[in-house]
Amino acid sequence: MPQPDQHLPLTDVRRHAARLTRESEAEIAELVYDAGREFYDCFAVPRARLLDAIAAQVLRSGTELSGTHALWSGEHVDGIVSTVEADELRRAQTVSVAHLLRQLTASERERAMVRLGEHSALIEPIPPEGVYVARFAVQPQQRGRGLGRRLLAWVCDAFEDQTLTLHINRANEAAVRLYERCGFQRLSDEGFGFPAYVRRPRRQ
Repeated sequence: MPQPDQHLPLTDVRRHAARLTRESEAEIAELVYDAGREFYDCFAVPRARLLDAIAAQVLRSGTELSGTHALWSGEHVDGIVSTVEADELRRAQTVSVAHLLRQLTASERERAMVRLGEHSALIEPIPPEGVYVARFAVQPQQRGRGLGRRLLAWVCDAFEDQTLTLHINRANEAAVRLYERCGFQRLSDEGFGFPAYVRRPRRQ
């Protein structure tokens, strides 16, 4: 379990659930949605329903969002990062998708499965090693202040002895620059819409 560093007001959301208010839960859910917008839009359900489901997954064990940390500014959440062991990723994703599909009607589920299949084809496969950064986001109004860089530096320090892997929308040039500055490299030159980036341990 990574430990929040003393210079960033970070908390493990599940371990400090008592701190959450309805407003901060909503802020976390919005940030998670923003980090995985293309995935969540596959479900095409009312926004409020989707955000409630995301908030529940953050607080539930065994999901892709169980390892979510929140970056606080007073009582508000400025950013989030969610991590999961790479060898547990497939199981955690299955649990998360199944939970979201249960929120849908039969016809909605059928349409969602088609869209999920199309979305999955755009995502580069990753090796089952180290830690996967499942979600990473900073509030839009806080961007440009170095919070994203500091939050990513915390992730890299917390898992410095492990391989870190993540996916980036190749159209998001700002994200590509941020991750590359922090030592992430493309896993391959394949033309995926969401290529994988890897940061190897400092000591190998």
